[in-house]
Amino acid sequence: MKNSTLISSLLLSIFISSSALAVSLPPDGSLERSGPPTPPSSSIKGLRIVAGNGTSNTSIYANGNMQAKLNVFYDIESGDSLKNISIKELYTAATLSQWNVTDIKNQHFSNDLISRSSGPQNLSQSYLTKYLTTNSQDIVSACVELTTRNGSFKSTCDGDSNQSFVRIEALEDQSFTVADWDKNLHTKMKNSLGHESWLRGYTPPNGRKIAYVDYKGSYARNGRTPNNAKVIFASPSYNSTVRKGQSTLYVFKPNTGVTSKTFYYGAISGNNKQYKTYTVNNSGNTTNSLVFVTNYIWNYKYAISLNPIHASTYFIGSIDVYDTYGSKTTFRFSRDGLGVNII
Repeated sequence: MKNSTLISSLLLSIFISSSALAVSLPPDGSLERSGPPTPPSSSIKGLRIVAGNGTSNTSIYANGNMQAKLNVFYDIESGDSLKNISIKELYTAATLSQWNVTDIKNQHFSNDLISRSSGPQNLSQSYLTKYLTTNSQDIVSACVELTTRNGSFKSTCDGDSNQSFVRIEALEDQSFTVADWDKNLHTKMKNSLGHESWLRGYTPPNGRKIAYVDYKGSYARNGRTPNNAKVIFASPSYNSTVRKGQSTLYVFKPNTGVTSKTFYYGAISGNNKQYKTYTVNNSGNTTNSLVFVTNYIWNYKYAISLNPIHASTYFIGSIDVYDTYGSKTTFRFSRDGLGVNII
């Protein structure tokens, strides 16, 4: 009896061990290997990022205006499409702190401090451009992450693939004052009203080029101001009870040819006013220059107003001039009697 019980226990043990080691076979008898399921294939066949100059390096000024241009090239299978592209920090895939990323190009400013290129880029491939700005000095390596509509995802932030990141250096901005600009024009001349006018012209320092001027609402109106000029200052309109001097200060838009020799005044008769013209002897060239014209009359014997707005004193305290690198110079104006100082 004892032998029978021992044999039964031994057979049961062998059966359990065999069951534990048994390999499950599908109905067709083929061997099936156990393990995690195979991940679905990605529809993203290629992804790379380069600077706008075609290399993996670019540099800008940290002024919040100059943009680093990044081109993201991608290849997605038909049947799927781009959903989102994100610019991240190399290796960490963190959002770039202190940087602003946009799809919109600022048309006024250049995208690189140095002219450099690896040759023409193949723009026949699908690509999207991102523009980055910062106000802080920084060096960052920017990579890219892409997600498709069908959920495929790809990142270059491991840095292992070719053209997986761009090194961006943001240098300290070179700001300037009016004193840094070259005063290339300072000419006294006569106007046809029998009094004096002045031409003053300024050119950016260090070979910089003027890109854009923020006139801060300076006045301009067809038939009252020259086509390429705006009013910075105008003394009060004519007052029949107080005959005194008048003056106006105009600024001419850069790169619009020469300054006008013709200006407008209001001829006053009772309650009627008619705009007429007067002229100056000289003009200035606005090529990469900011040119100002000041016109004066003193105790004029006729009832006229040099103020093209025909109102009380008009005065704009400053304008901002930006060069092609996004650096700003503020031209400030202060009254000095009838004159206006440019500081």
